[in-house]
Amino acid sequence: MEAKNGEENGEENGSQKWGRKMEAKNGVEKWKPKMGKKMGKKMGAKITTKMGKKMGDKMGKKMGAQMRINSFIAK
Repeated sequence: MEAKNGEENGEENGSQKWGRKMEAKNGVEKWKPKMGKKMGKKMGAKITTKMGKKMGDKMGKKMGAQMRINSFIAK
């Protein structure tokens, strides 16, 4: 649910930007779940509780998967 809302709010643009950056670096478009987790942690950091961090991790994993899917659709 959150990922979908994010896409509408320009999140997808962000993921595409990341994709381009990584493509240039590796020559092959590689999506790392770790990257999604990092982004999730940043989001979780806004909620400064332990639960917020946990939620951030969960959201990050979801976002990582979503970004991977989006990158394949984009081609």
